Amino acid sequence: MKIFFIRSAESVNDDPDSIRKSYPEYKISLSDLGVEQANRCGKFLKEFCEKNNIPLDKALFYTSPFERTRETADIIHDYLHIPILEDIALVEQLFCGDEKYKDLNTWYKHYNSTSMFYRESKYGESPFELAMRTKVFMNSLKGKVVFIVSHNYVIQSLLLNYFHYSPEWFRKMEMLNNCEVLYYDSEIDNKERVIYEGE
Repeated sequence: MKIFFIRSAESVNDDPDSIRKSYPEYKISLSDLGVEQANRCGKFLKEFCEKNNIPLDKALFYTSPFERTRETADIIHDYLHIPILEDIALVEQLFCGDEKYKDLNTWYKHYNSTSMFYRESKYGESPFELAMRTKVFMNSLKGKVVFIVSHNYVIQSLLLNYFHYSPEWFRKMEMLNNCEVLYYDSEIDNKERVIYEGE
C-alpha cells in the first residue's frame, strides 16, 4: 500500500479569535497563499507519481469535509484527476472554544500534552478520542494507492494508529507545514517519510 498524508494549505485563519467570531471552524477557507500552496503541492504530487510509476487509475482520494481541506483537495484533484471522497472521521480535532486560552496554538499545546492525552474535558475532544475516531478510518482503508488531505493533529493521529506510535510520540511530533506531504510505501518503507516539505 502507498499512502500520501497531506496537510491542508494555509487558511485565512491568521487571527484565530477574530475569524471564529464570524465563521464556524468548518467554513474557514483558503487564503490566496493557500491556493498557491495547493497548486504547487498538486504539481509536485503529479510529477512524483509519474517519476515513480505510481498508477492513479484505481487510487483513492479522501478528504475532511471542512472548507479548507475541500478546497485543498479540489485543487490537487486538478492535477491527479482522482475522484474525491469526503469522510467525517477526518475533520479537525473538535473543541468548544476554551475561553481560558486566547489563541488556538496555546490551546492545542496544553490539550495535546502527554498528561492530557487520555483526559476527557468540557473544552473539546481529547487526543485519545481523536485517535479512536481516526483509528476507525484507518482500519477501513482499502486500495493500493491512497491520498488523504486533512488537518495537522488528525494526520498525526492517523500515523499514531497505523504505525502504533505512543502518546509520547504524538506530543513530541512537530507541527506539519501547510501542504506538507508524508508518504509511506509498504514495499520499501518501515515508517512515513517527508517527500514534500510544504510551506
